[in-house]
Amino acid sequence: LFTADCVKFSRDTAIMTAASDENGCFEFTDVPFGKYIVREIESPRGYILSDKEYAVSIAEDGKLIEITAENKPVTVEISKRDIYGNELVGAEMVLENADGEIVDRWTSDGTNHVVSKLGAGEYVLKEIAAPDGYIIATDIKFSVDIYGNVTVENVDSTAVSDNGYPLIVMVDDTTKVRISKRDITTGEELPGATLQIIDEDGNVVEEWVSTDEAHFIEGKLIAGKEYTLRETIAPDGYEIANEIKFTVNADGSVTEVVMYDELTPKTTTPYTGDNHSDFAAFALMGASLIIFLVLIISRKKNDDKEPEDHSALCPEFIEIDED
Repeated sequence: LFTADCVKFSRDTAIMTAASDENGCFEFTDVPFGKYIVREIESPRGYILSDKEYAVSIAEDGKLIEITAENKPVTVEISKRDIYGNELVGAEMVLENADGEIVDRWTSDGTNHVVSKLGAGEYVLKEIAAPDGYIIATDIKFSVDIYGNVTVENVDSTAVSDNGYPLIVMVDDTTKVRISKRDITTGEELPGATLQIIDEDGNVVEEWVSTDEAHFIEGKLIAGKEYTLRETIAPDGYEIANEIKFTVNADGSVTEVVMYDELTPKTTTPYTGDNHSDFAAFALMGASLIIFLVLIISRKKNDDKEPEDHSALCPEFIEIDED
């Protein structure tokens, strides 16, 4: 309760104070005749301090004067969005006070989350788990004063929702992975390889054929999870590379993965003992042919000679003329 000419309203300048009970009622007793101002100097926790002044005049002893004062709750809206301004579903969020106590907990559903009856003080908005394909955002600190004004740390001005409440926007960045398939000799991108990314459960989550540019995957792989890069078909003239395991960066940076292919070795005929056998066989065939030709020539020469008279050598073959 203040005098009618009071311009600074505080506990020190008040001539009487009264606190509302559990029903929101309060009263001043034994107030002298005169004109006064009734004004709130401290609001209930979670409500905006009212600056409305109620002028009253007391002229009769025992007269009851009723005043109805209204306090509006401190309300803040919180939006969880991606880098393109779209509302995100599935982010696990908590709001903590300056003592680390959880004031509110929820999972984003694609609409603004409304937090009411916030008392004056400092708060921290935290993301506990990001939706698949997104990075957990940095904490946002903000404060609420007794008039319900919200000040966000490192932000010049606080946005206002369509409902007229202070709006705090937390943005999630996407996971980013760049896969390069290269020639081990030249180090250049190698087109024509069929590649897969396998998750921890053995599911194929991405498949493509390499080109002359690295393959970029955004907002699909889960931060902090391990994946396997597998080559199923190598380009002509190359060997299939060994699998590579990698973990997606959780700090928002690009995860770089490089897989190299080696050229297929050229096939050469090994030197074995079979070559000697083949050579011996050919040599034997050649020698046999030469001998055969020599025999034919020799026989032909013998056929060309005159037949020899062997009668002189064989007396038993001498003819006797019986006449």
